[in-house]
Amino acid sequence: MADISITREGIEVAGVLQLTWEEIDERRNRFRFENSVLVKVGFSYGRVSDMYDHQIMDKDVWANIKDVMTDKTAWFSDFAGKHSETNVSYWDNIDVEEITDQAAIAEFHNAHGPSDSNLEIIYDGLHMLIEEGEIQELDGQYVSTADPEEEEE
Repeated sequence: MADISITREGIEVAGVLQLTWEEIDERRNRFRFENSVLVKVGFSYGRVSDMYDHQIMDKDVWANIKDVMTDKTAWFSDFAGKHSETNVSYWDNIDVEEITDQAAIAEFHNAHGPSDSNLEIIYDGLHMLIEEGEIQELDGQYVSTADPEEEEE
């Protein structure tokens, strides 16, 4: 059986460095982020600097969220201090950037973890829309509660 050691530099077999920790992380990230998207949403608000919400998400989860929130509006109150109020119309009056480059996603993850925000624009909006009865969560998917006949009109 080979002599395997874990060292500060990486993994050695029989005293020979086989993989550095950087190589291990890079290879692991190929699998970790293969079905991920880095979603960056934000909007400008006059009283404070730009509001942003950056999230690493599964591509299918993001597609579901993006679809169900399209044309919906959420109200944010006192998010930047007293009397800071605005409504957010998804995805009309906010900026949306979708990054699928695994190296960029891994770099973001190394710097921030799975998310970085000064306002949870996506998930707070989802929760508001659920509370208002506009959408619901069924079997891990978000769905609109609007009557399909009403939407056709």
